[in-house]
Formats: sequence, structure tokens, C-alpha cells
Amino acid sequence: MNLTVSLAGSTLASGTSSINTILSLAAYDGSSVDLTFDASDSRGQLERVRRTVFVEGSTHLAEVAAGEGLALDYDGHRLLFIDSTVSPAQFIQRTVGGSDQIVPVEPNGSPSVASLSPTGVLYVAWFSGLNPTLYEWRNGSLTSLGGLSAFQVNGNFAAYSPRNSLHRRDLLTGSEILISASTVDVSNYYVASNGDVVFADGRISWYRGGSLSVLPSVTGALDSHPVTDGTNVLFCRDNGSQSSIVRSDGSSEEELATIPTSACSAGSVYAANGGWIAFLKPDGAGFLQAWIRAPDGTLRQLSQFGTSSRIEALADDGAVVFRNTKRYYATAAGAITGVSSILGKVLWRDGAFELLLGRSAFLIVP
Repeated sequence: MNLTVSLAGSTLASGTSSINTILSLAAYDGSSVDLTFDASDSRGQLERVRRTVFVEGSTHLAEVAAGEGLALDYDGHRLLFIDSTVSPAQFIQRTVGGSDQIVPVEPNGSPSVASLSPTGVLYVAWFSGLNPTLYEWRNGSLTSLGGLSAFQVNGNFAAYSPRNSLHRRDLLTGSEILISASTVDVSNYYVASNGDVVFADGRISWYRGGSLSVLPSVTGALDSHPVTDGTNVLFCRDNGSQSSIVRSDGSSEEELATIPTSACSAGSVYAANGGWIAFLKPDGAGFLQAWIRAPDGTLRQLSQFGTSSRIEALADDGAVVFRNTKRYYATAAGAITGVSSILGKVLWRDGAFELLLGRSAFLIVP
């Protein structure tokens, strides 16, 4: 039996019956690599397996959970990952320090995007020749919520928009509210952790306290991509040649920055949490720099790089994680620490910044 491990056609290790060695991938720090494992016998029969490995050498990451597949979500005590070694792939919910539960998928369904909820999991499954369907696995029972391919979860609430409607679902009680009788693209609605919902149909509507209001608009401008924390609403206002990042509290507006329209549609431009706002603003050379707005209106520039940044997550105390050529953690006072490469996805959850990378969930420890 001949065994080899290779990367990009170059053999890293080999053996005849086993391979027992330590390989350094330090040269690939901050990137993902595909390792190829080959096993062949005297008859020339070959078995080949490929695995993607994420190389991250940061000392500012503490692994808190890991699965046997791509990590999709983590909430402090549960990890959701997808096992693609079986067909069809399946979601697995792993309780940290506890047991695994396989999330049921309807026959012939291929699981896609998924998020943890307080009572289980929400996920989308695709079926051959049919529209994708959203499911809620709630306290051990599976329910179809309609045909659609995207949704949002924030705290105890979810928002989703099947055909000709936008709904907000209370994930604790299972009750639903019809927010709008129109279909809204997932990039144009947002549910806050307190249950507020904002959505755009050319103008911005804000559902809060049991009623729906429409924010003031400007003739000839298109408002889109809203987010809210229940205190402020942020959105892009497209004036044709450029866009503005606008903050509204329902009664007054403030323009935070003027940015290229293409930057707005790309996302990661602003975030709101606990009255704090993180946003991007061009410098004199046109590079997008990270800024923070305090609840009292004080503005502070965080980044000063020769390339554009992106907002990744915002804490309720004004701390920000943003990325440029690497990932940075910034306090509300403006102290910045480089914490990792830009691999993975950052979440603010349960009072901490979390990073989902490969099969693992990490806490960011600045």
C-alpha cells in the first residue's frame, strides 16, 4: 500500500502502510488549502480523498466547539454544522459537552442555509424541480413555513418573505405577524433582536410596538437595505449618481456618509446595536474607513488604511470587528487590535464576538 499527502501537486508526506508525521502549513497562514490523500495498492487501484483545510495561526482565537462538518451557527452552548459525508447531507445540532441531534429533513430534500433558534433550527431545503422550502425544527417537531430560499434570525425572532408576504415569527411562542402583503428580498428586510422589523420597497417601513410606520423619503431617491436595533434605522439612499448612509430614529434623519452605490449593494457597510452605529465613510483618497457613532451622537474614525474596510459585527458596547487586509477588533474608544485573517464569518452573540471557521466555532479574544 502506497500512501501520499499532497498539496497543489506537490507531495508533502508519504508512506507504505501509514503516515505518521507533523506537517507545517505555516506558509499558508490566512488562507484555505486543499489537501489530497491518495492510497494505491499493488494492482494500481487508487482511492483519493480531498479535504479543505483552513490555516489560521492567530492567538486571539479560542476554540469553543467543533463538529465533523462545516460550522453554520453557534449560540454559546449549541453548535450547528452540516455533515456532507453522507448523502443527502444532514444538519447536526451538537450541545457543547452533551449529545448530538440529527435535524430531520424531508425525503429527497437537500439541506442548504440554516440557523439556530431558541427552540431548535430553521433551515432551507431544496427539492429537484421544486421551489426551496423553509422549515422550522421546533422542540423536536418539523414544520414547513413555505416556499423561499432565505430568511433571517435575530434573538427570539425570525423574518422571512414567501410569495406576496413578509412575516415575523416569534421563535419562543411560534406565533406569527404579517408585516407586509408584498414579497421583499432578503437584502431589503431586517429583524432586530427586540422584534422590530424594517423593510424597503423604495421607501423604508418600520414595524415597532405593534404598528407600522413609513419613514420620510426624498423625491427621486430610492431607499434600500435597512437595518435596525430598535433605536435607530440605517439605510442606503440612492440619488442616482451616488448613495448616502442615512440614520433615522423615526422623527429625524442624519446623513452619516456618502458612498458609491456599488458599496451599498455589496453589504457590510453599516451595523446598529444598542444605540451604537458602525459605518463606512470614504477618506480623501476614496478608501472606505470604519467609523463609530455613539448613542450621544459622537463620531470617531476607527481605521486609517490604504485599502477599503468592511464592517463585520458590532457589540452593544460600541466595540466593532471589521476587516481590511486582515480582521481587526476596535473598542468604542478607538483602540485597535489585529485578531485574525479574514477567513470565516463573525457574529455578535450572547455578549461575545464569535468566529465560524471551517468545522469550528471560536471566541475572539482581543
